[in-house]
Amino acid sequence: MLFLTTGWCANIKDLYILFANRVIKGSQKKGSMLDIGTGTGQIIIELAKKDFFREIMAMDSSSYMLDMSRKNAKNIFAKRKITFCKADFLQYNFGEKKFDTICCHNTLHHFVDPQKAIEKMISILRPGGAIFIQDIFRPSEWIIPVYIFVFAGVKDIRIRKQYRESLMASLSVNEWKILFKKIKLEGSCIKYHFPSHISISKKDDCYR
Repeated sequence: MLFLTTGWCANIKDLYILFANRVIKGSQKKGSMLDIGTGTGQIIIELAKKDFFREIMAMDSSSYMLDMSRKNAKNIFAKRKITFCKADFLQYNFGEKKFDTICCHNTLHHFVDPQKAIEKMISILRPGGAIFIQDIFRPSEWIIPVYIFVFAGVKDIRIRKQYRESLMASLSVNEWKILFKKIKLEGSCIKYHFPSHISISKKDDCYR
């Protein structure tokens, strides 16, 4: 089982591209892929452009986000391989369905029980498959206003509010470490991406 993610980038578009490239590097070609909390679809679009996966399921609990994802993907040649699914990941019944690759990009903090979410990811992963998790972490209280200023800007109050809520809902570095011990992923480690992201990574990726 492989756990890899990217770090922080100044340009949000570069972040999506870098993440997509790492997913491809660590995944099985022509396999099936699940994107949890697909949002506006930027990651599945980058992956579909490269025509790497046989099929992609883009899942989000928000109809609005899925509509945006569909619109953004409408001009992608490989969009026929994308299935859009409005559902709560933890409540959704996958039946016998398994995936070769599962992505959870900046979504884990939305789950009330992130451990349960990761355990479900593992349960629907094919043997030898790969899970890619990247999320923000909650910094010390005193530095949160700095993060909001740097990463959310000063013009849009709504964006600043949403970013603060996301930070407060995310796990602290210590909470990530506790979660890591609970899920007992052999051959993996916590990787800290200064200044804003953290991940669960395969051992040989922890020193890059």
